[in-house]
Amino acid sequence: MTTPANDRRCSRYFTNAVMTKKTLVLCGLLFICTTIHCTAQTITDSITIRKPGFILKIAPLSILDVDPTYQLALEYFLNRQWSIQQEMGYGNKYILSPNVSTTAKPNAIWRLRTEVRYYLGRPLAKTTVTGAYFALEGLYKQVHTQKSESVGRDCDNGNCAYFQELTYTSVKEVAGIHLKMGKQWLLGKSKRFALDVYSGVGWRMIFLKSADLPEGTSISAENFRTPFFSQTSESGRYSYPSLSAGFKVGYLFYKKPKAIK
Repeated sequence: MTTPANDRRCSRYFTNAVMTKKTLVLCGLLFICTTIHCTAQTITDSITIRKPGFILKIAPLSILDVDPTYQLALEYFLNRQWSIQQEMGYGNKYILSPNVSTTAKPNAIWRLRTEVRYYLGRPLAKTTVTGAYFALEGLYKQVHTQKSESVGRDCDNGNCAYFQELTYTSVKEVAGIHLKMGKQWLLGKSKRFALDVYSGVGWRMIFLKSADLPEGTSISAENFRTPFFSQTSESGRYSYPSLSAGFKVGYLFYKKPKAIK
């Protein structure tokens, strides 16, 4: 026979059992959520983003230019679509072909190129530095050549009183602008070796002058070469269409990795 006291005890027992079960379930859910959160945070902290910093390049074909130089370039990435490339080269008479006469070999050649690039279709790319691009390039080149030859002295309307052997410096300056299109690839398993191929058209101006010459001196016409032809011209300013084409090889350096917070 059940009594009221027994009913109360059974009710309390049942209530305590239900509460214990709910407590265990809540503790289990809390443990699982905490574990998942800590695991996700650990995985997230371990993920890093490598953003491209710059590519250091060389231009092998610059050694074959009419005014050959050893050329080094650095391309720095501003964001996913824009970059700026600065190129500098130096050459002298010791890197010219032995077939060129000693008197025609320049003492120093300086070449600078500054290029702004816009990569196509880059919004979808977060860490790559490859693809087709358009570029606007500015060029400046200066060539100094020391010459020794017989020059006319005390000249008037082409008639010179006498001739004298003098040594002077012939200076050629070139300024130009090119609109280029190219494509860049990353090669190798590490995806760090870059190949950059480009071509473009533009316009350039040549400034010829002779330094270290006394007044009233007449010299023979300056000779300068272009990628298309050789011609002889007197000191002055000249302009003509220009082509720019070639390739560069380089190595990619990434910025310091950042962990995702």
